[in-house]
Amino acid sequence: MRIQMIVPLLCLGSVLTVSAQPPLSSVNPAVKQVVDQVSEERIAATMKKLESFGTRYVGSEQDSPDHGIGAAQRWILSELKSYSPRLEVSLDPFSVKKGPRVPKDVDLNNVVAVLPGKVDKDRYVVIGGHYDSIALRRPAGQAAQASDDAPRNAAEQEPLAPGVSDDGSGTAAVMELARVMSQYEWDKSIVFICFSAEEIGLNGSHSYAAKAKEKNMTIEAMLNNDIIGTDVSGDGRSANGHVRVVSELAPAKDE
Repeated sequence: MRIQMIVPLLCLGSVLTVSAQPPLSSVNPAVKQVVDQVSEERIAATMKKLESFGTRYVGSEQDSPDHGIGAAQRWILSELKSYSPRLEVSLDPFSVKKGPRVPKDVDLNNVVAVLPGKVDKDRYVVIGGHYDSIALRRPAGQAAQASDDAPRNAAEQEPLAPGVSDDGSGTAAVMELARVMSQYEWDKSIVFICFSAEEIGLNGSHSYAAKAKEKNMTIEAMLNNDIIGTDVSGDGRSANGHVRVVSELAPAKDE
């Protein structure tokens, strides 16, 4: 999905404060103003910066100033804080136990930036992507299998996992949207999240969802961005005009 598609979708969920609405047949000038500020150059620079950390695997260095997931986390946090004083930026901590894809217990963080709404502050639209990365070895000559997404032994991790597409692209989109949209006021609150530990079991998003449930947060929509910005996938398929919409079905009423 291209980032130019994401902004109008967000505008539908969290209305910009404007005095008049144009006919549906025309382009909303407020939306166009926001979209026009999205910078291809900044997105590319963010993806290159994320690549420069060498790897963002959850088992990589936490304390290095320029390598590993800790350095990436600190850079993302600093960048989000620099965009606007209205953004409430924080780390959302959680822990992951030793398992098939991680060789030891690790403490990790989602990076969260909340842009409070001006009318319905307690109603949220969430936009996320994950900043962790992973690379798995496959024996020479072995074709991709349907089970490749299953847990693999932590010893099979490659030392370098730059993750430019997966999911530096989605992280860059989240950060660019946070930069642009934080310059405006919106009716509902927008939560920009860079998740961690998604590649080893969707841990970051599960942790955030559990906390949101405990707080009784009213989340009206969530836009997830994973490997975006390309017209053709690795297997040659293309679906650049589609947005997947997933909605929980209400339980059936007894007759």
